[in-house]
Amino acid sequence: MKQISDTLGIIYRPATSEADYKRIHALNHRIFSDEIGQHAPAESGLLIDKFHDKNHYIVAEREGEIIGMICAHWRPPYSVADKYPGILSHLKESVFPAEVRLLAIIPEYRHTTVAWRLMRHLSQALLERGVDTIVISGIEEQKATYEKIGFKAVAPAVRCGEAFYYPMIMTKDDFLRGRTRLPS
Repeated sequence: MKQISDTLGIIYRPATSEADYKRIHALNHRIFSDEIGQHAPAESGLLIDKFHDKNHYIVAEREGEIIGMICAHWRPPYSVADKYPGILSHLKESVFPAEVRLLAIIPEYRHTTVAWRLMRHLSQALLERGVDTIVISGIEEQKATYEKIGFKAVAPAVRCGEAFYYPMIMTKDDFLRGRTRLPS
């Protein structure tokens, strides 16, 4: 997967170095510990995902700062099943599912196309690997954003820490229908 950039000078690319991963862990801590309270704060200021070793990361970077990130993995177990065990029943027809995790964007860029571009970049990479269905835990406050990207909630929101998440699914067809549209 190659690097791309947008008209705002934001570069979207795979994370490739230990320096990238450290900045990703710091962003995850900032968003998921400090801001939404899903995880307890750590003295290190880093939050390392439990699936870090199997995650494929995409970052949005502007002027050397990671302003957003997203990751996915395609090997069970899937953390969304911990929050909502019934989600796996929605994957009956899936041949090769993947889980998208940790969509994190700093506040200044949340009402831009950064989430859409991160998800589209990652989705394209997953399709190239043969993934046909993507599952995600979408935070309640951003449900509309996930829906614009192409996800559909399959059950009511569930609580995790101080946050509420919807178990959501996007199929290959959902992605292909929306891949050329930027959200309004």
